Amino acid sequence: MKEWAHILAIRTASVFDCQYFHAPNIGEIPFGGVGADPKVCGWMYGYLYKILSQSRKEARKSFFLGVMAVLSHRMTEQKKETPVTSYALVPVIQGLVQSAVG
Repeated sequence: MKEWAHILAIRTASVFDCQYFHAPNIGEIPFGGVGADPKVCGWMYGYLYKILSQSRKEARKSFFLGVMAVLSHRMTEQKKETPVTSYALVPVIQGLVQSAVG
């Protein structure tokens, strides 16, 4: 997986209150979360990946890293404006699991 695509997966998962699980052997990008969040996250990732991949041949790595920074910032700002729903439980669940495991 290209570095920019990995960053895109992590940032997109964060915005949709999901977790990204890198699975290089299965050829897909798995996202974990609650309710419809992982599905919507996967759709957004797929859309952004497709758009960015189309121009990949003409761009350098630094361009993609810059795009990832801008997209990450914009998605984070949108998340701040969008009300949190009952489906945004991944951080809470993650915290409980970590506290239980130690």
